[in-house]
Amino acid sequence: MEIRNNKGYGKLKTVIVCYPCNFKVKGKVQINYPLMYEQYNNFINLISGEGIKVQLLEPIYGENQVFTRDVGFVIGDILFISKMSNKERIEETKALENYIKNHNLKVYRMENKIEGGDVIVYENYIFVGLSERTTLEAIKELKEYINEYNMGYEIIEINFNKEKMLHLDCVFNILGKDQCIISDYLYDKDKIKKRIKTCYNIDKKTSEELGANIVALGDGRILTSNKTVFHILKKADFEVFYLDYSEILKAGGGFTCSTLYFYIK
Repeated sequence: MEIRNNKGYGKLKTVIVCYPCNFKVKGKVQINYPLMYEQYNNFINLISGEGIKVQLLEPIYGENQVFTRDVGFVIGDILFISKMSNKERIEETKALENYIKNHNLKVYRMENKIEGGDVIVYENYIFVGLSERTTLEAIKELKEYINEYNMGYEIIEINFNKEKMLHLDCVFNILGKDQCIISDYLYDKDKIKKRIKTCYNIDKKTSEELGANIVALGDGRILTSNKTVFHILKKADFEVFYLDYSEILKAGGGFTCSTLYFYIK
């Protein structure tokens, strides 16, 4: 199996997902399960129909496993396995460990707390969000690894409103070369604008609807669950696919959260 994420954009070829068999939301939130399964199936059918290879993890380690983005991240040809912060999600990395067992991959297991939703690769930069789930110690550890193996990336720490938004990929995402989506909940917009030419801004309301949580399929194709983002990107000449993902969004994660990018060509 080939894994690769050199620059954070290109043609998406392989993703890791997990079917939401055990999906639950704590509290009084009601989930319409038939609709949730229909929405998830539509999501998988669309990305596979666009030529993306979909690999499934075993859904045996908890209620949030659908959010595969958090359990790991790929930089270059190395799979970094996250150290989860949420006690209820610690076991989830086992599903990824089980999956890669029979594949000869370069793997590094993080020792400090970091989740994949806070790590975004773009060109020779790695943007890392300082969230409730990712620590300064983990950023230091990642820097040391990158430098030790001369991987050629500069790590950029990004601050955002972590009381309102869980991960960096909820407020910032790569759309393609020289293009990204950013949120009013970002405190370090200038760090991004300095490195990415065109930034499409979304307001706080759209951010809270997880408008930044898109999947960039490659060749200007974007998948979104947000109608405001759909119209912004359509106007900017992207080929935009809209799917309703409202039931899974109730748990605080969208399309980005539901895909671990394994191979971007």
